[in-house]
Amino acid sequence: MKDVIGFGSLSVSLFFQIRNPQSLDLKIEEFDKEGEKYSSPEHFRDYLNFVSHIGRKVWQHSGEEEANVILELANMGFDCGFVGKVGQDKFGDFLIENLKGVDTSRVNKEGFTGVSLVLVPEKGAKSSLVFPNSNNYLRFEELDLAYLNNAKFLHMGSFGGGVSFETQKRLAEEIAPSVAISFSIGKQNALRGLQSILPLIRRSLITFLNDQELTLLTGKEYKAGVKELLDYGTTIVGCQVENKGWYVASRQEDFFASTPPNDEDESNAAHLFIAGVLAGLLLAKPLEKCVAVASKLVARRNLPGGRNFPDKEFLDLIMSERETPKNSEKSMNE
Repeated sequence: MKDVIGFGSLSVSLFFQIRNPQSLDLKIEEFDKEGEKYSSPEHFRDYLNFVSHIGRKVWQHSGEEEANVILELANMGFDCGFVGKVGQDKFGDFLIENLKGVDTSRVNKEGFTGVSLVLVPEKGAKSSLVFPNSNNYLRFEELDLAYLNNAKFLHMGSFGGGVSFETQKRLAEEIAPSVAISFSIGKQNALRGLQSILPLIRRSLITFLNDQELTLLTGKEYKAGVKELLDYGTTIVGCQVENKGWYVASRQEDFFASTPPNDEDESNAAHLFIAGVLAGLLLAKPLEKCVAVASKLVARRNLPGGRNFPDKEFLDLIMSERETPKNSEKSMNE
């Protein structure tokens, strides 16, 4: 039996240094919000060739939170798998190779791999050209339901395309009741609206999101919004509050884990916090301990050498430490 299986998008982020991305007439009209522009697979190769010609590639990495959560858990000693879709190309091979220690035998290959072209100007904010590609077309018939049913946890992320989203909702309905679901909502699902994703929220043991996504869904500040999600049926909600930390609540208790002040990019630490909470749940720890473990993992990420993935020895050390005395909304950082 797998401890946890990830289910979500797999994509590569390619960073290109460009003089002035805002001056480029890229004519992408399908979606444009907050510096991200979405386009369809048929435009992908043309834009990749164009950006490669006028810019300089400086970095490449795996760009999806769900895969990073599963990779963190695998490095901490859990038996993990991933279900998703990549293309029959070098980017798909890169993503699979990056998931070392994770069972990728159920990652299907078709079309082009999802790619985000991140344009980094000499001055100003970066922008992204997002091509979900094969991530949009994961069909339910491609899934190995027996494999997914043989897991303690299923960690779900978001999909942009309607085909994959409908697959995700059907999976939540048909997967065995014994499988606990962890659901990271993501911006794309938040933009769909609350009614569209309610079946996923109701089926989930724990739901993760940030305060901007929560506002999109409920129109409320984070405490009231979290309470509303709990009223809809999810057992636990973890909400990342910008520049503050994580608010984690159930119907019985709530905790606040402050973000370390020297964490220069809290969005990059989100997957580590989620992995820490899931690690605690997999080890049948109380919610208080799960939040403490997640908070300590994120805090120690910023210590010298802390940017390496935590291993099982590191997790065992944190698990053996004394718990913080129980107190609603008490900071869980040392």
